[in-house]
Amino acid sequence: MNWDGITLYVLAGFGIALLILTQLRELLEKATEVIGAWRELRSSMRPRSDTDGASSTSRQSLDDH
Repeated sequence: MNWDGITLYVLAGFGIALLILTQLRELLEKATEVIGAWRELRSSMRPRSDTDGASSTSRQSLDDH
């Protein structure tokens, strides 16, 4: 094995490492977007509760008339 072969293997190794790290970064960025969308979907599907009671008060006033 000569220095040319060693140099090519080292360059190939760094290239593969860079490719893997780049793809991993892209995957993690997409995962955060998917997790955020999943949380938004779950929160939109939950029934909303009336914490201030405003809608129940307006319904009672309509029923009285």
